Amino acid sequence: MTKHPPADDSEATMAALAYMPGLAPLIYLSLETGKPQYFIRYHIAHALLLNTISFVALVIVACLGFIPEAPAWIYLVMGVGISLVLIVSTVVHTLAAVQAYRSRLIVLPGITQLYYRFFAKG
Repeated sequence: MTKHPPADDSEATMAALAYMPGLAPLIYLSLETGKPQYFIRYHIAHALLLNTISFVALVIVACLGFIPEAPAWIYLVMGVGISLVLIVSTVVHTLAAVQAYRSRLIVLPGITQLYYRFFAKG
């Protein structure tokens, strides 16, 4: 079981919804309806970090298309790279959301360390 389990099912649902790509994590962080519990903050921060890393990876791969006089294979690499980033991002977000809905804290190498460095208040 988790060290900081959610108080009820609605917290687990909120934590799972935080993994929806887009602005959901920012919206949840900006809510001031009392201090969110550790479980929700943990998943919101992980979702923010996952979304940020996915966006940066997409930008880096998409920049291959701006190489002047690039050979045709560069565009193939760019298309495959974008597809891989989107597939991996979708799979990781889905697995993380399922774990959040099951009231479990997830540990993603690198991302969890970033969470404890920048988001955890201890």
